[in-house]
Amino acid sequence: MVSSLPPPSPRAHAITHAATLEVSANLLRMVTFVITRARRGPRCLPRTRAASARAKALLVIRYPRDAPPIWRLARDTGVSSSTAQRDVLLGAQGRP
Repeated sequence: MVSSLPPPSPRAHAITHAATLEVSANLLRMVTFVITRARRGPRCLPRTRAASARAKALLVIRYPRDAPPIWRLARDTGVSSSTAQRDVLLGAQGRP
């Protein structure tokens, strides 16, 4: 049986996005540490966050540098748009 579909293009297997962040590993580690310490406070219940501390640190660092749309940050991080928007807003205010 002969297929009537055209052959796949060389771009068919292209990466749709490459979320890279050119900051030092120490900066990412320090922001993650600060967020983790703040989550251990008395007001934060354990295991109630949609994003990990590292994912939230990436959101907070990446938003002012690249200024991508919130939905793209959410997609790259693997959280909902509302979670990404809340985390970026709280990070801009200095609250984890």
